[in-house]
Amino acid sequence: DWLAHALLGIATLWKRRDYEAAAAEEEMAIALNPSAAIAHHFHGCVLTFDSRPAAAIPHLRAVLQLDPRFPFLSVTLADIGLAHLLLGEFDEAVEEIEEPRDGEEGRAGAEKAVGKGPGGEARHAEAGDGEVVRPYTRAEEEPRDRIGRALDRRLKAA
Repeated sequence: DWLAHALLGIATLWKRRDYEAAAAEEEMAIALNPSAAIAHHFHGCVLTFDSRPAAAIPHLRAVLQLDPRFPFLSVTLADIGLAHLLLGEFDEAVEEIEEPRDGEEGRAGAEKAVGKGPGGEARHAEAGDGEVVRPYTRAEEEPRDRIGRALDRRLKAA
């Protein structure tokens, strides 16, 4: 059954670190049920951890096409961002992570949360613990910092 192969594949990745066997199980799951979003998600994870992020992206994007309300959408988007990051595609990584989806505030909500105005100007904002935070403008920050903050926001939404 396709679900058994999908679960065995991801378990093989995490427990045995046998990337080849894990990929074979995910490929079998997808062959048995090509519309199984979770099998594509798992396969994307296996390929990313097997140092094949370019091959992972189509599987991770397939999740968005197959099930736009996928329960692990935030994690899937973070995985797509991670794959772009590993390919050195920093702008794509941030775009993917910050792109709003149905039911999400997206970049505008995230910028308000960190104290940025609609034009990207930095403002002083008070963090939840009373600490005053001055966010960087896009021109001031390094790509790795943008990606780190974007990943944090995406995963907190999960």
